[in-house]
Amino acid sequence: MDGTGMTRKIKVAHVTSLHPRDDMRIFHKECRSLAAAGYDVTLVVADGLGNAVSERIEILDVGNPSYGLRRRFMKSRLLWALLSQSDFDIVHFHDPELLIVGYLLRRKGYTVIFDCHEIVPLQMANNIRRFGWFGRTIIPRVYRLAERFVARRLDAVIVVQESMIRLFPFAKTTVVVENFALDAALASEAIASHPPVEQGLKLVYAGANSAHRGFFNMLDLASLLRDGETFTIAGNATPQMLEQAKAHSAWHKIEFLGRITPAEVASCYDRSNVGVILYNNVGQYGLSYAVKLFEFMARGLPVIMPSHGEWAAFNARNQCGICVDVGDIKQYEAALNTIRQGGPAIERMRRNGREAVRERYSWSAAEKVLLELYEKLAAGLLGARRR
Repeated sequence: MDGTGMTRKIKVAHVTSLHPRDDMRIFHKECRSLAAAGYDVTLVVADGLGNAVSERIEILDVGNPSYGLRRRFMKSRLLWALLSQSDFDIVHFHDPELLIVGYLLRRKGYTVIFDCHEIVPLQMANNIRRFGWFGRTIIPRVYRLAERFVARRLDAVIVVQESMIRLFPFAKTTVVVENFALDAALASEAIASHPPVEQGLKLVYAGANSAHRGFFNMLDLASLLRDGETFTIAGNATPQMLEQAKAHSAWHKIEFLGRITPAEVASCYDRSNVGVILYNNVGQYGLSYAVKLFEFMARGLPVIMPSHGEWAAFNARNQCGICVDVGDIKQYEAALNTIRQGGPAIERMRRNGREAVRERYSWSAAEKVLLELYEKLAAGLLGARRR
């Protein structure tokens, strides 16, 4: 018997065709938590970087084919070819394009989980422009029908926040595993070592970059920085977006790092004193459960955040930052000036953020839900074998 109460280790595959192998949610949170709980965990990716082993987790790479528009289809075929011949007990996939692979694996007898990170139809409606009206309306509706068809036939669906449960009314089991901050961030003494805001602002943002995610809003914010103040932005951005950004008058005030490792992200947080999130009010970006929000809070960074959607209510509950209308540069300036003054109000924001994460928003709380789901599925698998 091991720590999970199992007579033998359950073999688990986490599968992604889009995310990097060191993805914070997939690898650093879910895979590591499951491995620590006694599961035999493999991460299956399609990044072309080869096979590896990291922290007792085997990483299998099916390659990263370069077939233009057919690239995603080819990745799905390669993942199906590997998984359908495997001896995994549980397959846990993370990308909507793998719905058909998950469905076929379920029909083949595997226990299958869909981990839905986003409200995909909303993302499609905002991002698919090449097909005009058809891309904005018909394609998201077709996807939604396919998602419902597959989800009700899988063993479980995981969503990242409570409001997403309504998207899967017919699923056998739907649980919320929030993308909260790793507990290690709370152990950091960074709150005492951040550069004082009174000596100059050092802003930071780390995450995917797009117009919807406020990339150009952040450039407008940077235009208000004073001499000696800095703004570090990390995360992927398209070449076209970077070219447009470099024409912005505030680009010279930005330290743009591109995609960096989680350890490098933590280092950026430690040498900054203000976290920034300026998502536009489109799609699901009115939802306040961005992982970087909890990471900022855990490290004691006051956060400049939107005032639309759930953001204002979240900040009213937790008092960890300042909400701004992302289209109003005067509100940007007022927020920066408030933080520059420092004093007890800013110190309260820093403490409130850390205390809220410690009490409500740490990964250990979300991890319990994940492990309870796996224990339930594992018990079903072992019970079926005994029969």
